[in-house]
Amino acid sequence: MGKIIKKTLSNLAAQKDEPNAISQRVRAVLNYGKEHPYGEPTTEETVKSINLDLCKNYYNTYLKPNVAYLSIVGDINKKEAQKLVEKYFGNWKSGDVPKSEFQNPKAPLVNKVALVDRANAVQSVISVSYPVEFNLASEDYIKASVMNTILGGSFTSRINKNLREDKGYTYGAGSSLSADKYIGAWTSSAQVRNIVTDSALTEIFNEMKRIRNEKVSDDELQINKNYMIGNFVRSLENPQTIANFAINIERYGLPKDFYKNYLKNLNDVTADDIQSVAKKYIKPNNTNLLVVGKAEEVATKLAKFSMSGKVDYYDIYGEKVDPNLKKAPAGLTAEQVIEKYITVMGGKEKLSQIKDETMKLTGAMQGMNLVITITRKAPNKLYQSIDFGVGQQKTVFDGTRGKVSAMGQEQEMTGAQLEEMKIQSMLNAFLDYASLGIKLELAGMETINKKDAYKINLIYPSGKKNTQYYDANSGYLLRTNSTIESPQGTINTTIDYDDYKELNGFMVAHKMIQGTPMGSIELTLTSYEVNKNVSDDLFKVD
Repeated sequence: MGKIIKKTLSNLAAQKDEPNAISQRVRAVLNYGKEHPYGEPTTEETVKSINLDLCKNYYNTYLKPNVAYLSIVGDINKKEAQKLVEKYFGNWKSGDVPKSEFQNPKAPLVNKVALVDRANAVQSVISVSYPVEFNLASEDYIKASVMNTILGGSFTSRINKNLREDKGYTYGAGSSLSADKYIGAWTSSAQVRNIVTDSALTEIFNEMKRIRNEKVSDDELQINKNYMIGNFVRSLENPQTIANFAINIERYGLPKDFYKNYLKNLNDVTADDIQSVAKKYIKPNNTNLLVVGKAEEVATKLAKFSMSGKVDYYDIYGEKVDPNLKKAPAGLTAEQVIEKYITVMGGKEKLSQIKDETMKLTGAMQGMNLVITITRKAPNKLYQSIDFGVGQQKTVFDGTRGKVSAMGQEQEMTGAQLEEMKIQSMLNAFLDYASLGIKLELAGMETINKKDAYKINLIYPSGKKNTQYYDANSGYLLRTNSTIESPQGTINTTIDYDDYKELNGFMVAHKMIQGTPMGSIELTLTSYEVNKNVSDDLFKVD
């Protein structure tokens, strides 16, 4: 056990400075999120936490014959095979196996740009990727496989011809459309010189758009079919391939003749089919764009790929970082930063006397006027209404249950969304984070809107992390970064606070700028009321 752990740690150490390994690790975090099994990175800490007892417990809990598949291929008959299976696996006991529950991710609503800075890099490792629901049982599996072979799945593919042969940007580039029982992914990647990083990305996006917008020629389609037919036929020479086919049929519930008819179905794919599946699976406007390279030379040229013009920086494990991070004064704690904020906002005694508060804000987005009303009542009831002229969205939480309604549809809060709302709805939760199980972490300093700010990470009982920034001079809250779970997946939200003024004996931000995937909304506070004895009827969840 010790040898295995030592070897694993040695491999991790070697990968710390290996750009391709960094890219693969961070890409998984971006596509799936660290809460998903496919997005959780392996670190020194996670490896060191493993011991023999944990391994034994894992084996006894999850490795059961009733959830296993066994395929035997060779010069052997069924009777002989059964005898061997009984001999070597007969004592293997069946049993219940716990099922893990996790939410599969969605492709981003808009393109997101991520950068891992490697100060001494002379090349960039670039990738464009996103999660996609795609597996062997998908009705268009063969059609989509042909489509990706044309786009980037072979040495003669469009992406490789463009970046390698036509432009000379790289020695090799391509793409993959991976099938998976739970969630697959589309990825295009390459290693290119720093100076052509943005140009290479532009060409990848051009090829993604071209295969969606233009039909492939009959000649190009047939060449790629022939390539796939050859690969399939050659693979049959390996008994392992036959074994895998048998297991795939069982795992994915495929027709028994799936592989028998594979070549026929492959030959039947048409140019119309290629364009149809390209429009379904190739998403040039919903990608995670990742570059592992020298920020000094590439960062400014990457901003154009993001709708917001923003480039997010990450460390080698997929944690967000800020390139302008400063060190906080020695001895300063996160609790002291929060205490100063409480003081400048009116003091703990006065803030504790607030039993309910209602604020109204106005703003505009994409030509629509918005009126937002937010009411909180102690200890943790919330009502929020967003009126955008042609419709209204309401969020109601009664302290136990929550509901979101919009455009005639309603959705009950469940799971992580419900647990987060229990804290989000708290009235002045910052007065006692400890009682809520929220841990505070002073993570240094950053410049926010030209002001030095302390960066405070809030780590929730669930492990989720949000970030707040406090003005190092005034003590006011300048920005919050948080994640919100939605039907489209996890959405990152940023809110900037400014123009603090006294209202009803408390300091209140009169200007807020909320960043969304579709752009920023500037909100102005029009009224702020406290202790109006708001009725509980407002928070009823029917």
